Amino acid sequence: MDVNNSSRGFSLIELTVVMAVVGLIGTAVLPRLSLWDEDSRLRLAGRRLISVVRLARSEAVTGGAGTVLRLGGGGRLYVLEEGKVLCTESLPRGVELKGYSIRNGNAAEGAEIVFRPDGRTSEAALYLGSGERMMTFHLQPLTGRLEAREGRLDFDWSG
Repeated sequence: MDVNNSSRGFSLIELTVVMAVVGLIGTAVLPRLSLWDEDSRLRLAGRRLISVVRLARSEAVTGGAGTVLRLGGGGRLYVLEEGKVLCTESLPRGVELKGYSIRNGNAAEGAEIVFRPDGRTSEAALYLGSGERMMTFHLQPLTGRLEAREGRLDFDWSG
């Protein structure tokens, strides 16, 4: 039985070159994976926020009674109707509510966005962040539509 030694496998030099190439690719890709993770968490948080806003508005219009979206601590969102909790949703791990601004909001009420039976709502801006990334979610008062924008956009509602 004659076995050719050159066809039995890879040489040590070939394996070393392949490992070096894989290492270089890994160092270029791994930092981007953490950024992708921040992006995906913010997108998930945005989808959850949109779904909670749609639920709150829908319940207000179909139920004929106002509903409230309360921004709780620890990234929790509550939809309330006449004091009863209809829905509770949490922001994904790593995403924080960095701030909010509610037009004509009463500070004594806390962070509450009111949805009326006619479909109107409080105008509000919610700021969500994950790592270095931040997004602004602007709630339109007449339509209840939530618009998402990159970065932090400040609204001047003093006038």
